[in-house]
Amino acid sequence: MEVKPLLADDPSELHGYSLRGRIGQGGMGVVYLARDQAGHEVAVKTILPSRAAHEEFQKRFARETRILQTLRDPRIVAVLAAFPGPDSPCLVTEYVPGPTLEDRLGEGTPLPPDAVRKLALDLAGALEAAHSRGVVHRDLKPSNVLLGPQGTKVIDFGIARFVDGERLTETGHVLGTLPYLAPERLRPGGPPAWPPTDVWAWALTVGFAARGRGCFAVPDEVRPYPAEDDVPDLDGVPHDLVPLLRAALDRDPAKRPTSRDLVNTLRPLVEPPPVRRSRSRPRPRGWRWRAVSATAAAAVLVPGVIVGLMHIPSGPSHDDEGKRVAACAGGLTRTGSECVGVADPVVPAGTFGPELSGIVGKIAQENRRVAEESARDKRKPFVKVALVMPYSANDSSPMAWQAIRESLDGAYTAQCRANGCPGLKSRKATGLPGGVPGVQLLLANEGSEQQHWKAVADRLATMTTGSHPVVAAAGLGVSLPETQRLADRLSALKIPAVGGPLTATSLESPYLFKTSPSNLEHISAVRKHLEGTNGGEQRGFLVYDTNDDLYVQTLRDAFDQEFKDAIGKRRTGYVGSTKDHVVPKLFGQAVQNICYSKSELVFYAGRDNDFPDFVKALADRGLCSQAAGDLRPITVVTCWSGRSAFSGNPARVTDLVRDRITVVDVSVLSPETWKKGTDNPPGFDSFRSGFEELGFTDKELGDGYAIMNHDAVLTVAWAAESFANQSGGAVPGPQDMYNQIINLHASNWVAAASGNLEFFDPRYPPHGWAGGARLTISEFGRPRS
Repeated sequence: MEVKPLLADDPSELHGYSLRGRIGQGGMGVVYLARDQAGHEVAVKTILPSRAAHEEFQKRFARETRILQTLRDPRIVAVLAAFPGPDSPCLVTEYVPGPTLEDRLGEGTPLPPDAVRKLALDLAGALEAAHSRGVVHRDLKPSNVLLGPQGTKVIDFGIARFVDGERLTETGHVLGTLPYLAPERLRPGGPPAWPPTDVWAWALTVGFAARGRGCFAVPDEVRPYPAEDDVPDLDGVPHDLVPLLRAALDRDPAKRPTSRDLVNTLRPLVEPPPVRRSRSRPRPRGWRWRAVSATAAAAVLVPGVIVGLMHIPSGPSHDDEGKRVAACAGGLTRTGSECVGVADPVVPAGTFGPELSGIVGKIAQENRRVAEESARDKRKPFVKVALVMPYSANDSSPMAWQAIRESLDGAYTAQCRANGCPGLKSRKATGLPGGVPGVQLLLANEGSEQQHWKAVADRLATMTTGSHPVVAAAGLGVSLPETQRLADRLSALKIPAVGGPLTATSLESPYLFKTSPSNLEHISAVRKHLEGTNGGEQRGFLVYDTNDDLYVQTLRDAFDQEFKDAIGKRRTGYVGSTKDHVVPKLFGQAVQNICYSKSELVFYAGRDNDFPDFVKALADRGLCSQAAGDLRPITVVTCWSGRSAFSGNPARVTDLVRDRITVVDVSVLSPETWKKGTDNPPGFDSFRSGFEELGFTDKELGDGYAIMNHDAVLTVAWAAESFANQSGGAVPGPQDMYNQIINLHASNWVAAASGNLEFFDPRYPPHGWAGGARLTISEFGRPRS
């Protein structure tokens, strides 16, 4: 991608970003190469003044870019910031040095077959990640695909909608680029852009990459789009992709595969499973591709899993095509559309989807290394720790893909530090002498909504004996009623569980330990922080989510307990988006009540995903205007939500200052603490060094999932080593692990990333949370007066 010098009338700076050159210019405006204040290269996409002047465009731009900023996937160029106002509006995105697919094929030379397969999978994965968040690209084409040094990246998700939005009311106008536009979009009264239109464009983009030219012979400018009876020319497309492209180019959008179907079909072609050798000589058999109708697919597949094409053997009718498509990895069982249970130690990297394939592959590799080392040297035993979480995400999941991936990153870092993985400069994870036993991490999937907790717990109960036993569970997802049931079941089975970010105060069970401080401890800390200012005397207002959610319930109770006098009866509930789709104008009534009550402090007891919308509603609080027309300053108190929304996002913080909002957030550590490196807990710096040596960045520490799950696995590793040292190298069982953890106290603690962890507390016998974890207060926006 060629970067040209700035023109004489180009600005040198926009919203704190230093412009370095021109990347290009299109229908939206000019795209600049720029650097942020930390020196990182970014792309700044400006808006043409003719578009920026319209108030409706500004609102649409702000709304759509807020959604785009939630897309976090390695195959999608990230939207880092947006400036929707009338003063030089622009979009700031990740910068990817590299040509577009269109530029790469400019001379008509197609990609090699293996590269086409990999491109097809990458594009399908990007679409699946976006579709799962309710985002449609609308204009996928070769010029919107970047071939960067880190792989394929898709740009401009959803951009067409707000760039051309002012023309949406024109008769017959549709968004997209011919001939990549799906045929139903051109029919009178056709549907709006939706996932099947992206699948059509996906097929034509892959076909273009394979052929070096389009799949339809478009005659001339008079008829710039294929006719209804035109058949796509797929000559040159790898033979194993042809049936899939034909299905994706079906004129009936209802018959096209979904983006998830594409990923499931393509992954075995790009990441083939290991070949099992048969003891007997295999009988030769022919292979062929066969299209399967929706009716036939329903007959051989689990309901909810629809695959339009299958690779099946020809010959006798005893083929196992259903198993071939729907089979789960070893140790997992298909329940509905998910593979749940406790996976084998060396699990295929793609078991839980492309979003987790990188880290799952690393854990499997370390598990294999531990087993091989033990086989060579019997003096090096190992134990197994089950990392229990929801390993899949959808619109109703309690954990997003990013949170799941960060949890695995942290757990893997603890495993590597305990085992002394290759690539780490030093071990020193537990502070104990010796180095045995090693740790294998078993990935235990309890379902996208943590609903299959019992199957996981009962399976673990069968694995607690033998030379390499399961000695504990770690992680446990997030604070839900299902988490309590899982903890109770594990306690009944006498399997200790060390939870990660489980802050709900009410989560209690005899064998449950939590590395995170409780919600009550969080809010107590922020109350002490506000003391000494006028915070204790200010009028407060509580906004809480009414969903049946242990986390928000206990957070609400904590605010009531610690700020009882400030809140009084001033409170409003709302139905958050944690179980259903986001409700339009979700916080309208809450903001009105805040304004009418003249509250100066607002306490937010809700989930992170709703918090940005709440702040946006507060920013529009015209009812709070004072006599002079200025907005009355408001301070919002949050637990983790503020840091999640504003840390590392200077554009959003600038908006807070403009809107006279201060966000006071309490959480375990803060990005500011990480970057400054001052007053860190004793175990944090060594954790961070290991985290970086393993290829992870501070950006992946954002919501605390990595730290909390690291500390959970580290606690188990410490207990295993402690027992081995005391017993002359014996392998512990679950009860031995429990006895070790319960004796962690002020003079005998784990130097974890979040603080010195100690679980023995007479207030909470025999369960409890980490008494020594460090809590940090962060403030974003306008300084409180």
